[in-house]
Amino acid sequence: MIIKDLTEFQSSEGKVTFTGKISAILKYGFSWRKERENQENIIRVIEDIIGNECILLRSVKLPNEEKLIPLVLISPSGLTVLNPKNLTGTFQAKDDTWREMDRVGDLVSVEPNPIRETLSYTRAIQKYFEEHNLKDIPFESVLAFNSTAIHVDSRDSAVRVLLSDAIKNFAHQVEAYSPNLSRQEKKRCAQLLIKPRSPSYSPPSPQREYSPQSPAASPKAIQGLNSILKMLKFSKRQWILLGFFLSAEILLLIFFIFLVLSAT
Repeated sequence: MIIKDLTEFQSSEGKVTFTGKISAILKYGFSWRKERENQENIIRVIEDIIGNECILLRSVKLPNEEKLIPLVLISPSGLTVLNPKNLTGTFQAKDDTWREMDRVGDLVSVEPNPIRETLSYTRAIQKYFEEHNLKDIPFESVLAFNSTAIHVDSRDSAVRVLLSDAIKNFAHQVEAYSPNLSRQEKKRCAQLLIKPRSPSYSPPSPQREYSPQSPAASPKAIQGLNSILKMLKFSKRQWILLGFFLSAEILLLIFFIFLVLSAT
């Protein structure tokens, strides 16, 4: 599996230095470091199972999006948005709601909601791809947990939930899936996420019409001079005054040069 770390705070050697970590924490908050650790825990489990036909992108930053997308796996079967977490306790994932069992056994809604967070990552990429006319890409949203001290009832979840003992099985499934993307589609998906850019539209400029009697186009320098002269629509009197002031300045300059030379 090819792994590309897209964090903006890396050194030229591809490592996040101490100053880079401080900059990232100042920009994204103290959770940045913990999220990096969650990513690394998932990578250690799957990197030896998934082959080099797949690309795993870390810390994807889309235009006009404040939050980093933790992991995006580009495989022949499609794109998988992975949101790794390290939580403990008993939870229920139903549709896009996230509830935790409290001390008396009641399920109560808690924030932040990792299901809605995972869905927001997937929708952001889908929208971004559509803006670049890249459609019909298969997507899967996956919420993965590193901790063994967690239980999640995820039968009706809006995203796929992976507990720690199911992560290896997920990696084997990625390898076994039938391909849905061509090499060109995979390459374009990777390019758009590795070097994100806003869609730009440059309508063609209207062509200038020339009549048969029109002279040949003048060089750029002459065209520029002509445009400047057109802007300077001075009258004859104004040109005379301008010449007078220029002549006076030249005479003053000659006079000061003469004084300097005579003094030396």
